[in-house]
Amino acid sequence: MRSPSLSGSTSLVRPTGLLKIITAAALAGIVSGCDAVIDCVDNDGPDFTTRTLPAATLNQEYQETISASVQNEPFDSRFEYDFTIVSGALPAGISTSQSGQLFILNGTPTELGTYTIELNVFVDDGESALDSGLCFRNRARTFNLVVEQDSS
Repeated sequence: MRSPSLSGSTSLVRPTGLLKIITAAALAGIVSGCDAVIDCVDNDGPDFTTRTLPAATLNQEYQETISASVQNEPFDSRFEYDFTIVSGALPAGISTSQSGQLFILNGTPTELGTYTIELNVFVDDGESALDSGLCFRNRARTFNLVVEQDSS
């Protein structure tokens, strides 16, 4: 019986982009198994579903929510969401709270201007990242809140 042989030339395919990151993570032992690789390929992790904030009017009540969810996760409400302003500040008169997947801004702004915050969301369900089906647990986004003079 003859042994099969390969003829011609062979070459290695070098990973690029996201595949390169996943390959490096797998080699480092950070990501293992098919499920973990798939979680990273389809970008499983938290993201903000709110992209921008509407303007506020000076000395008028303002309430707005910033929402987040876990991408590609049908049961994203099982995670605990923790929001943190990591840089910047909101105008005087605006306070924050959170409820589940919502970061709530509420109050009456007393200063004109543009206020920029970097908001981070971290998700946890008490499981390891691999058991949670996540590639990453946190995401940050910059939001601008403009406080305008009443135009009436």
